[in-house]
Amino acid sequence: VKDINDNAPVFTGGASKELNLDEGSTEIYQAVATDNDKTAANNTITYSLNQNSNDLFTINANSGQVSLAAGKILDYEDLSDPNLTIKIGASDGVTTVEQVVSINIKDLNDNPPVFTEGDIKTLTLNEGATEIYTTAATDNDKTAANNTITYSLKQNSNELFTINANSGQVSLAAGKILDYEALLDPNLTI
Repeated sequence: VKDINDNAPVFTGGASKELNLDEGSTEIYQAVATDNDKTAANNTITYSLNQNSNDLFTINANSGQVSLAAGKILDYEDLSDPNLTIKIGASDGVTTVEQVVSINIKDLNDNPPVFTEGDIKTLTLNEGATEIYTTAATDNDKTAANNTITYSLKQNSNELFTINANSGQVSLAAGKILDYEALLDPNLTI
């Protein structure tokens, strides 16, 4: 009895798969298909990408390992849509079957806040001033969980100042006054 190629490949994970990956991932997915034909000539599987979102991915034709393509980065902030789809083909030389893989990219807190006016700001204030300055910063992460900015004072000369954690408004602390003559050093750092 001679084996003929009468069995189609079958993906062990089914015809569809959903993945949730962190941005920055490089090893994406291991596709696995089997073929019930008994001889290597009829059951050797070759993998291909039949649909490739943004040409971000590559597949090893022999192993089925899906990886990020050379020079590509899975950056949530650079994607117009963080929900990607690839279609993987598995062929035994006669029959090709497909597995649809939905890839949901998760935003990480990978972008630091940046002050809009730089890291250093020099102000000249008159004695008696109470509203000092409003600082502002931005964060390039796209989701609120990762781009909400909270302001705080890391250094506070003579404990003279407070900051509104939400707005960035720096004010004179309650009970404090800016009195040039009372300050040991009129150059203050906050």
